[in-house]
Amino acid sequence: MNALKVRATPGRTGGLVIGQGGTGELARRYAEALKRPFLAVADTDQALRALDLAAERGDSAFVLPAEEELGFHEVNALMGRGRELNLPVGVLPLPADRTEAAELVVRAAALHAPTPRHRHRSLYYTDFRRTPPADRPGVYGSAQSGEFIEQLRSGAEAVVLHSHGNGADFRVGEHVLCLQVDRLKPAPAQAGERFLPCQGGGPCRLDHKSGFRAFHGAQAVRARLLVLLSCSAYQPHDGLLGARFQLSQRLLRGAHVAGVVASTRINHGTPQLGVAVAQLLQEGASLGEVALRVNRLSAQGPASYVCLGDPDLVLPPADAAERPDRAPAAAAAPARPTTATNRPATAPARAATAPARAAARPWQSTVDLLFAAEFAAATDSALLSGRFAEAAVASMRAPVNATELDTALLRLLAAAPEDAWQQLCRPTGSRPDGHCPACGGPATETEYAAVLHPAYRRTVRRCAVHGLLSDTPAGPADVPLDARHHHADGLVRWDPGQLSGWCTTVGRGGGAGRSPAPVPAGTGSQHLPEPTGEGVTLCHAAAGAFSRVRVFTGAPGQDGQHD
Repeated sequence: MNALKVRATPGRTGGLVIGQGGTGELARRYAEALKRPFLAVADTDQALRALDLAAERGDSAFVLPAEEELGFHEVNALMGRGRELNLPVGVLPLPADRTEAAELVVRAAALHAPTPRHRHRSLYYTDFRRTPPADRPGVYGSAQSGEFIEQLRSGAEAVVLHSHGNGADFRVGEHVLCLQVDRLKPAPAQAGERFLPCQGGGPCRLDHKSGFRAFHGAQAVRARLLVLLSCSAYQPHDGLLGARFQLSQRLLRGAHVAGVVASTRINHGTPQLGVAVAQLLQEGASLGEVALRVNRLSAQGPASYVCLGDPDLVLPPADAAERPDRAPAAAAAPARPTTATNRPATAPARAATAPARAAARPWQSTVDLLFAAEFAAATDSALLSGRFAEAAVASMRAPVNATELDTALLRLLAAAPEDAWQQLCRPTGSRPDGHCPACGGPATETEYAAVLHPAYRRTVRRCAVHGLLSDTPAGPADVPLDARHHHADGLVRWDPGQLSGWCTTVGRGGGAGRSPAPVPAGTGSQHLPEPTGEGVTLCHAAAGAFSRVRVFTGAPGQDGQHD
């Protein structure tokens, strides 16, 4: 790292700008224009080392490489290293044509300032739900696709689009955003380039479909910041589409879009993830931070979401008349979660008396809250769903206190059927798993994964005679242990260990009216108001994670009759 020397700029106002290879001079001009520190590197290996330097300085990192030097391997390496360091990283691949490259850099500098340019502050559209996934202005489902397109054309500071796509076109309900429609479409493809058939004079891949009302080109996208929660919305130099045949790349050369967050591969995201991303931007997060937070939700595999453009790009401060209760969020430096290099001392290890429990799963709270938002939406609780999505945003940056949400989630669990959440998941396998504590018969464990959010998984144990034994998050998670009903005093007791969150008992068949008010999980007991001999379960919720376990009779550790 000693060979890399940062050129400081007096009065610097942002993260590190990294010029790679032959783009160094253009990158230096960008850094000087915005009073940013600058570093020239020879190749991607040195750029990766420069990310470490940026993290040590508490900066972000904006890498400007030549387009032909940015393939899948290089993109995965840069974004993956950024994920490891909790460092917002952006890239701007520059074309081989020097004039075009210079124009792209000048344009990026001109659009950097968070000056209000458009009518709307934020718009969010999901193609995977007919109704809006949150009860707030500027949020649209597929049934409102026409209204969303109209608002998109009128202009927004930020747009989040959750849709099917392939890099060149994106479905928007009864409409299609397509690069081939208006005067901004690329010139016809030539031999040796990578393109769709329609981009080389062939047929449109959607010719056989009759349900679309209109196609809209790049000119329809009037937004400064754009997040594409879609498959393959950006393809590196060795991808299936060349740069000039991708909508995201064309938008970065147009009049409005300053930066794009897009995925390099097939992804699955829930509508509530889009709600969370839109809220994250409104809370003042930079575009690089958005890409980082989404990548952190899936710690396994490549960090597939890329920030194309300066990672320091933010929304303009909220208008005082529009949001008088909030200070301008963009003025604050984005909070960053802890890493291996800046993590504070951890809490003491859990006591050995509860070996079945484990410490909280890293970043799992955000996934739990997003799934809770989906669960609430699926049970027609739109307002609660939006509140869970907002909590997911907060958890991306720091631990959250979700007391009110957890008690609301318990009421939702009490009113809903035991298997209500399963409509959002698919079973991934079953196996024998011990015996039922009530009858001694065989128990079966079934694992589930969320259809749109595969990182979220649950485990359900059942007995053929007594039904549900436990329904918990998969893997290490805090759940109540040894839940027993004591007829002598009417209490349901469980091992509180170091449980956080809230608990309540629920009679067989659900029904909020049959469930007492939630109690703190750490109390370890709750009075069962009407012991009836029917099946009783103990529900637990903590930061969006929820579980349901069967209540048995007798002292802990003993087999007995189930209630």
